[in-house]
Amino acid sequence: MPPIDQRLKELIQEKQAAYGYEILAMEIMPDHVHLILDVDPRMGINKVVGQIKGWTAHAIREEFPFMKSKLPLQ
Repeated sequence: MPPIDQRLKELIQEKQAAYGYEILAMEIMPDHVHLILDVDPRMGINKVVGQIKGWTAHAIREEFPFMKSKLPLQ
């Protein structure tokens, strides 16, 4: 399986300045991600998480086309 977890970490780190957050801790699990972020309260955590999810989902699906399927691979 491709190193999707490593690429996901890179993508999340890449947008810190643009989206206004700092990663304090991050753990990538097979089916979810744990993030502890320092976010500007004026921005709001829900907006930042939405931006991260949108950006990473788009980028991962572009780079790993098999991830476009809604069914898990067995």
